[in-house]
Amino acid sequence: MQINSDFILVRTKDGFTVQTKNCKNSFLLKSTEYYEELACLVEALKAEGWWNSEGRISISNKSPELINYFERLFAEHKITAHKNALIKIKIPPLWIEKEKIRVVKNGNLKKFHFGKNGFTKELDTVVFTDKAESAEYFLEYEQEKLDFKTLVSEEELSTNSKDARIYLDVRASNKTFVKFVNFVLKEKTNSLEIRVNEELKKASPELVAKVFGCLIDCEGSIRHTGFTRYVYTRMKNREYLEDWHCLLEKMGINSRIGKADKGLTGLTITCNQNFSKLEKLGFVLRHKTKRQRFKEIVESYKRHQLRRNTALDIYLAKVRENPNTSALDLSKIVKKDKRTVSHYLKRLTDKGKVKTRAVGQKYLYSSLENAAKA
Repeated sequence: MQINSDFILVRTKDGFTVQTKNCKNSFLLKSTEYYEELACLVEALKAEGWWNSEGRISISNKSPELINYFERLFAEHKITAHKNALIKIKIPPLWIEKEKIRVVKNGNLKKFHFGKNGFTKELDTVVFTDKAESAEYFLEYEQEKLDFKTLVSEEELSTNSKDARIYLDVRASNKTFVKFVNFVLKEKTNSLEIRVNEELKKASPELVAKVFGCLIDCEGSIRHTGFTRYVYTRMKNREYLEDWHCLLEKMGINSRIGKADKGLTGLTITCNQNFSKLEKLGFVLRHKTKRQRFKEIVESYKRHQLRRNTALDIYLAKVRENPNTSALDLSKIVKKDKRTVSHYLKRLTDKGKVKTRAVGQKYLYSSLENAAKA
């Protein structure tokens, strides 16, 4: 990182204390090389948070594990951060006069602001922060009153109302860090303008994999249902995802860029080789559900994948063990997609190693040895 003369670096046992002439606060820079905790914090802020010129910094998420991780990233840089509950309540359609809406807790009015729908741009939610604790609130409009409760713990965020959403929000204030992000790392807080950081583009594959895990934690999803397995993220900012596509490609990991719903762009990773490479490079997820799904994906592939150039021998052995079996039944036995199994059965048939027999609308497969015995 090229650190300019606006910043004063004081060496300490943990790294460098960073100061500026005009700012009283400081933060810890662990190294003058780009490193994991800084890279993950920066990408998390771009994908899931914001900062402004006054030094205010915020990241929100529904996962307590993930917010605790972000809190640790701030602590790694000696930046004091505070955790709050961020609550969003959908406004009933008939509550047209917004100035009459009130939020009440323990008989006291709470400050709030109105949130816009990301797609319609209409003011459709009431948004406010509170201490990270369980509580009961009332949303009032003239003579109408709606009550809802929130549950906040280290393991769970929940509410008894389908119209309320609860997040955890970790906030900090450090103008020196914000100036560093803006002028040294040359980052922007507008999500439509963000790009992958230039320092990250030059970093090792191991660092890139760790930061990519942070991005998927923030803005991604992991799907593992039957034979469907993928790592996926979508955004309005196509350029940002194309940066990631190129960066992953340099690491030997294939991904696909394409249109998603609601005018967004999606980046998708499939294939056991890609999952295996990510895991070996140190791809880690902190979100509990996503972490478990990725673990299942990797382990299921490890159990069922076939070594290169051995598939025909393995499927022939399975046919010998299970004579007069349909492609569908054999796919259940080997725990592979029916289309894959049918492909190898056809190749074995073409080579004259397997015979087929039509029974109704099914084709049953047997090896030549089984057929001879019958």
